[in-house]
Amino acid sequence: MFFEEQKERNSTPEILRFLGRVKPKSSLLLEYCLHTLRNKDRQTYSFGEIIAACELLGGNFANDKNVLEQIIKDNNMRPFADNVIIALCEGWPDSDELEQIYEQACKSNPELPYYVYFQLICRKSQSDVIIEAFKDSLLKTIPGKQNITRPIIRRLKADDELIAMLNKILYNNPTPSEKATIPRLISYSRGISSELQEWIIKEVEQQLTGTAPPEVGVDLFAGEIRPVVHSLIDVIDQTNWLEMVG
Repeated sequence: MFFEEQKERNSTPEILRFLGRVKPKSSLLLEYCLHTLRNKDRQTYSFGEIIAACELLGGNFANDKNVLEQIIKDNNMRPFADNVIIALCEGWPDSDELEQIYEQACKSNPELPYYVYFQLICRKSQSDVIIEAFKDSLLKTIPGKQNITRPIIRRLKADDELIAMLNKILYNNPTPSEKATIPRLISYSRGISSELQEWIIKEVEQQLTGTAPPEVGVDLFAGEIRPVVHSLIDVIDQTNWLEMVG
């Protein structure tokens, strides 16, 4: 195989995901992912590459103590290394190492990249902390912030309290950005209930009545400002597609 013959395990997100498909759980995939995490050359540094490597490490080697040791030993001088935090959140969320990082972060409040911060709080913080961070994210212009939907959805799949908090926001005078994003978060994590479907249909009809200009808001999944009705129709389309393939 071409990638086995390369002396340097240099890669791109596309190469890593390709290896994840054709060589899952392999030593070759592990070598490429670890090489990506070890890359400290900031001129060639790709955050997308780090994200891909960490997701693949978590998906293929979760809870493997030997892999965890390799991740940690290469970064033991960087207490808040973004690559380590993402990797541990993806594959080793219950590890002592991640717990120690979280405790240190709570004490020293380091300035973490936005995506890294969401990875950490979605694994370790209380639901109300995540809600406040989520609401704040809708107000900020940050490149690539659509990536934070992944850790939020993962948390929502197991956190009934967080789901209840989002529903409370949605059904009590939400902002346009909350209308555009919350239904998509809920539908991707728990599916679409009859109550949510009824709310979406009613909201779409109201947006299209013509009595007022259609609202626009931040859609975290699109990573941009767009008409609320477009985001809500995406939820319905996604649900119909899932029903067809299910």
